[in-house]
Amino acid sequence: MGNIISSKLFLDKKIIYKILLDKDENRALKNAFRNITLFSADLCNKSARIIKRGKNGVTQYFEIPFSIRFRKKKIHKNISYQKIETSTKIFYIYVVSKEGLII
Repeated sequence: MGNIISSKLFLDKKIIYKILLDKDENRALKNAFRNITLFSADLCNKSARIIKRGKNGVTQYFEIPFSIRFRKKKIHKNISYQKIETSTKIFYIYVVSKEGLII
């Protein structure tokens, strides 16, 4: 994971961050330096679980929390995800259109 090494606040309440990345993280971005969203693992405070099915629990699913489950029986075709690994954690970030979600 990258580290913020400095920040500067402007009068229009915008902030510029300088971020330190290692080479592997930079390669993983694939020169996609637009539409980047910052997040912190410390803000992930809602509990979730993995559901195991099948013989000896060989099939595993991430449970979708009840508060954000799809209420309409609509097939979401544009669901994508990214897996990010650090030395101590694995992050799975899913991107789902807000259409059809009740939050």
